Amino acid sequence: MTASFEYAADAGVLLVYYSRDARRELEAALGNMRLEAYPVDGRAPDATEQLKRHPARVIVIDHAARDVSVAQAVRRVGQLLPTSLVITASSACEPVELYRAGHRIGEEDSLEKALRKHAEYVGQNPRS
Repeated sequence: MTASFEYAADAGVLLVYYSRDARRELEAALGNMRLEAYPVDGRAPDATEQLKRHPARVIVIDHAARDVSVAQAVRRVGQLLPTSLVITASSACEPVELYRAGHRIGEEDSLEKALRKHAEYVGQNPRS
C-alpha cells in the first residue's frame, strides 16, 4: 500500500523559471499535488530579491536556462537559504537534480518523486 500525502495549507514552492511554457507546466503539476507555486519572472537579480523577501523551503530552477549559469544560481540560493531544497528541472516529468547548501545531494526521476521523497520541505504529512 502506498502512502498518500496531505499538504500543509502554507506549503509553497518558488519557481525560478525563464520559459513561460515550462513555468506553466510546473505550476500545473504542483497544483495537481495541491502545492502553491510562486513564480519569479525575470532574471537572477529578481529571483535573489524574491528569495530575500519570501524565503522558500523549496526552490525550482530552470535547468535548461540558456542565459544564466544554473550552477551559479544554485550556489547563490545555497548561500541565501542553506537549509532549503533546490531542485533543477526543465519539466515536471523529466529527471531532476537536488541540491542543499549549494551542493548536489542526489537526483530523482521526476519533480513529483523528488517532492514526495523530501516531503518535510514542502510541509507534507505522510498518512496511510
